[in-house]
Amino acid sequence: KGKPSVVVQYDTTARTVRILPEDDRVVTGSKNGIIAVSYEARAKGVKRFMSVADAMKQCPELVMVQVPVRNSKADLTIYREAGSRVVEVLRQGAPLALIERASIDEVFVDLTP
Repeated sequence: KGKPSVVVQYDTTARTVRILPEDDRVVTGSKNGIIAVSYEARAKGVKRFMSVADAMKQCPELVMVQVPVRNSKADLTIYREAGSRVVEVLRQGAPLALIERASIDEVFVDLTP
């Protein structure tokens, strides 16, 4: 939290490291692309689809988190569940609003009366 970080695509050759005991998705040496960038990393010049090598040059303290994997495929369950929780909070906070889920991490909210 608060550290420049990115989400990288699943890489079978990446070495997993643990920053916290429960975290098994922090990796070093990924050769795959960056698919999401934290605000802290963006401030250091890191961008989506940048190579990990270039991103590490821009931001040596960068933390890489790999997409969860199940059955050798990306498992987006935690992202879908988090998105559903966000939609539920929006519905509770604005019960009369029209809320439409646009994608796994995007929501349209119409607050017009």
